[in-house]
Amino acid sequence: MDALEERIVAAAKGGVHQSGLSKVLEGIPVQETAQAINNLTKKGRLTILRDGSSLYYRSTSEEEAKKFKGLGPDELAVYNLIEQSQTNGVGSMELKRKSRLQTNHITSIIKNLEARQLIKHVAAIGGKKKVYMLTDIEPSQEVTGGAWYTDQQFDTEFV
Repeated sequence: MDALEERIVAAAKGGVHQSGLSKVLEGIPVQETAQAINNLTKKGRLTILRDGSSLYYRSTSEEEAKKFKGLGPDELAVYNLIEQSQTNGVGSMELKRKSRLQTNHITSIIKNLEARQLIKHVAAIGGKKKVYMLTDIEPSQEVTGGAWYTDQQFDTEFV
């Protein structure tokens, strides 16, 4: 990684908007900056997100970059949507709506992300709806029902 790429990774460590990154890289030709951003994106060290009408950059560690190696842009987009859902998770229909991808494509992406153990599915209360979340996150009580539910069924004995 060259010096320019290191500056970009450092600036985007906690996340930075396009305007903030431009201030950090002031005086560097746009073509060099674009090349460095493309290289970092290909290596998986930089994630580009859309925040309203502007771009938002977030750097990732080398370990995290290895986790995402080989994932395409659609898979990364679905992963980011799942990541944003935090402890509430996100259903496949909401993923379809937010990502604007076809249902069968989302299904194959979800299978791939589950096979890589990046995400997991959790049955919501009642067991009719699956929600997806990152593997290292515990679902919220709104999703699982908390102490009142056992295996997504209302626990009448507990009450």
